Amino acid sequence: MRIGLIAAVAALGGCVPTAFYTRPVPLDVQADQFNTTAAQAERLMIVRNVMRARDRTSMVFTRLLGFTGSMQRTVSANASLTAHEGGDGGTLTPGVSMGGAASPSFNLAILNDQRFHRAIETSIDLGLYQSLIESGWRPNLLHSLFIERVEFGGRTYNNDPSNEADFNAFQDWLHSHAGPLMICSESNPQVLSPPLTSPNAADLQGVAAIAAQQLEVRQQGDAYQVVRARQNRWFSFVCDGAAEVARPRVTVRSIEGVLFYLGEVVRIEQRRNNTPPLMVRIRPEGDPEALFVVHRASEGHASGIVFQHEDGENYYVPYPNTTRADAPRDRTHQVVTLLLQLIGVLQERSDVPATQTVRVIP
Repeated sequence: MRIGLIAAVAALGGCVPTAFYTRPVPLDVQADQFNTTAAQAERLMIVRNVMRARDRTSMVFTRLLGFTGSMQRTVSANASLTAHEGGDGGTLTPGVSMGGAASPSFNLAILNDQRFHRAIETSIDLGLYQSLIESGWRPNLLHSLFIERVEFGGRTYNNDPSNEADFNAFQDWLHSHAGPLMICSESNPQVLSPPLTSPNAADLQGVAAIAAQQLEVRQQGDAYQVVRARQNRWFSFVCDGAAEVARPRVTVRSIEGVLFYLGEVVRIEQRRNNTPPLMVRIRPEGDPEALFVVHRASEGHASGIVFQHEDGENYYVPYPNTTRADAPRDRTHQVVTLLLQLIGVLQERSDVPATQTVRVIP
């Protein structure tokens, strides 16, 4: 009898597919999970700071430095045997336990030093603004986010979502011409030396030394001059020198200002339960589209970026519906991507801390 019970225990251990439970999660799956987690964390950082701007509280910026760790599943089988005197058999109590082990960890940095705040509190550089347009970002999307105020033709246009009349007047002005508002530029080098007539002024070694200081040597007739490249930039609907008198005076926001602007957008929208959200016209011939919308979980099926805010309420930002041609157009995720890219570009400069950057151009 005891031999039979022992055999049963052996059979119990052999019938469990332990390889399935003990095999580690493939590395590509782990890498994809970490990638998804990092992307979700970065997007949520932007959305949460917009919500803090809605509440008019301080914003906190973080970055993930890296993930480490592993995951695995395990199974174990056991049996206990109780034998009785007198040969009347015994009691076999089998048991199976399964479990998982995960040990991922990450390093998180809080971006709160003086250099970082100086970068996000400074007006967005027109050179960066222009490069975004040239990279394919739609001008009217950038203008709706970046421009705070325009003075043109003796009138001031405030891009203020808390005042619907001002907000609509600014949007009408953006579309008052056949083409979009552009950033024009012309070369205006800063001369740093008198004319140099030496035949060695433009030798290769000298030019390399000058270039290392981010300067240039330009030929002026038979002489050379050391200059620092510089561009003059301005806003206009027509990039033509003859139209200089028609140049609008434009005030550009900082990245922090853009976040506070979006916070006001969300504040106004949620006061009226997003019916409708604030709409802007991104494409000249297109329909108006929502610029940035954060839904309360009570408004529908929560999906996409789902989170509990500091006010204790649940919110979500749904992913765009790309399968229906008649689905409502919503630029929220594109705006999140743009802000992540902007923060990354600024932090790649030598005067601000380095961090990750998202390189997604529509």
